[in-house]
Order: sequence, then C-alpha cells, then structure tokens
Amino acid sequence: MSIIFSKIQIFFFTLLILITHNVINTKTVLNNEPIIGILSQELSYGLNRTTEGHYKSYIAASYVKFIESAGARVVPIWIGKNEVYYRNILRKLNGVLWPGGATYFNNSKGYADAGKKIYRYKF
Repeated sequence: MSIIFSKIQIFFFTLLILITHNVINTKTVLNNEPIIGILSQELSYGLNRTTEGHYKSYIAASYVKFIESAGARVVPIWIGKNEVYYRNILRKLNGVLWPGGATYFNNSKGYADAGKKIYRYKF
C-alpha cells in the first residue's frame, strides 16, 4: 500500500511542479500599439432617411483604416454622452482624431458638444 501511495504522491508532486513551472514562466504580453479614439459624427439628413432613424452617428471607414494602417488600434468615441463617459474613455486612449467634413455644430449633444468636452478634459 505504501508503494502505491508513494507513486500517487510522486505523480501529484510532479504535476504540481509542471503546473507551477508553466504559471511562473508565462510572460505577460504587452501591446505597444497606440490606442486612438475617433469621435463619431451625426448622420446627415439624407443618410438619416436611408437608415430610417436607426442610427444617430457614424465613423467613416476611411478614418478607421487610416489609423489602423499606421499600426494603431481604434476605439469609437460616441457623441451625446455625459462627462463621465468621456473622462473614462480618454484615460484609456493615447490620442483622439476629430474627423472633418460635413458635420453640424449647432446640434445639442452632438459632435460639437462631444468635441468640446474632450478638448476641455484632454488639454
């Protein structure tokens, strides 16, 4: 009986050593790619009609591809959120891209309000 017990003990001891060795030797993989947020924009009136009002904002794929081609990861920054949302997301980003083009600056809780909150917090 002692021989069987010692073989079982040796088996579990060996298993424990292998598991411990693998846990200790696992390396933390760091991702050094920058994370860039892209501020979304309101839909144009024409585009809003084609989506039947299902969407409030969008990010053009060209902006996403541009940032990704430079080796960064992209995070959307949605419009119409509160200060806490923008503070939380900006702490995790390395930069922000404000897209240009046809956008509205007179809509409340839209692109201009979000951009203003981001600019105030970040700079």
